[in-house]
Amino acid sequence: MKIVVILGSTRTKFRLGERVAKWVMNETKKYFKAEFTLLDLREYNLPFFDEEEGPRGNKDRHPAENVKRWIDDIASGDGYIFITPEYNEGPSAALKNAIDFIRHEADRKPAVFIGYSDGANGGMYAPMQLRVNVSEVGMVALKTQQIILSAQKKLNEEGVAQAEHKESLEKRFARLATEIIWFTDTLKTAREKNS
Repeated sequence: MKIVVILGSTRTKFRLGERVAKWVMNETKKYFKAEFTLLDLREYNLPFFDEEEGPRGNKDRHPAENVKRWIDDIASGDGYIFITPEYNEGPSAALKNAIDFIRHEADRKPAVFIGYSDGANGGMYAPMQLRVNVSEVGMVALKTQQIILSAQKKLNEEGVAQAEHKESLEKRFARLATEIIWFTDTLKTAREKNS
């Protein structure tokens, strides 16, 4: 069972999401029921979606190589953890754009969300919008989420939690991890049974 962790920021400077992604990947080492792999959107250099037809209605689709790699990497997952920044109370345009390329690759596969911000507010609206977006491409958007406020104060550049925030962050992630692992296993079994 493979769970794909998606870093939804493509900034080249001041990318707070890298700290969050490093922390998440360290936390996933505690969970042996699943294999976790990180996809960094910045590494795909996706164009803005401009296909003539939407992916679901386009059977003769021939995406560019970097788009195909993104689609194939999404298809390889059985479940997803989205790490999302929040810009103007929504996810990054890069993350929403990446989702627009998905067709059937994520059908009936679960997704959870980790929102983060650099201030004492924010981080919760992006996951709310992403639930709608990923549902439209066939994912099962779970209600479970983790919000990390003032992420730069709680996690250092190596993704290590500051001592005073460690227990709280780990407790919330444990709830999220337990949920995504259970749903990933359950839905994978159901898909295999009905295929």
